[in-house]
Amino acid sequence: MITKFEQYLYNTYLYVSRTERGKPFSPRKDFSDMDPKKENHLRRIANLLTRYPHIDPKIYFKAAYEIYADQEFFELSYFSGMGAVNAYTLFMKKMRELPPDDDHQIERLKESLKFIAKFCYDNKITLKEYITFQTGVTYDWMKHLKRHQISVYALMEFPQVYDTIVSVPEDERELLLGDCGKYFLGYKSKYLKSKKAQHLVSEAIKKIDKIIGTSR
Repeated sequence: MITKFEQYLYNTYLYVSRTERGKPFSPRKDFSDMDPKKENHLRRIANLLTRYPHIDPKIYFKAAYEIYADQEFFELSYFSGMGAVNAYTLFMKKMRELPPDDDHQIERLKESLKFIAKFCYDNKITLKEYITFQTGVTYDWMKHLKRHQISVYALMEFPQVYDTIVSVPEDERELLLGDCGKYFLGYKSKYLKSKKAQHLVSEAIKKIDKIIGTSR
């Protein structure tokens, strides 16, 4: 039996694969006669995305089309393997390298700031405490960055970020932050030269700080 989540994933896959080729999309409603092989691939995809709930299914399916632009179509089976996972990783890295003021980067920044605000509210901490907050042995914001839950540019108005980065042992820093830790000052320089991103983040941080402070 195909679960509701698996049905949602299939229709998301269908939507992306159709719209990427400029074709109309109509969601599938009857799954009673689905091919067993497709059902098996769908189950594997569902298991993968259940293990990594921070991955947006739409972005997961879209990534391969963005990375391998010369490939017109990807079968469902492709997304049940490591090829799709690697494409997703490459796509997220590509998005990170976009200029701070790029429209895609701005949208990602908005989502990142919402995520940080919700995290602080749910964990009953102030915005200032976000950078030093740990639920384990690792700073939570580093986990968020590694999982692509936040943009590196969303951290630029936290003055203690760089000191926190350099305080972490080099091997652990490389594992958790990769290029974000290695080239943080480069990202900072791009941010300081930006207009839209810098204004968005600085104003949002003030608003979030005020809202969280009022709710405590």
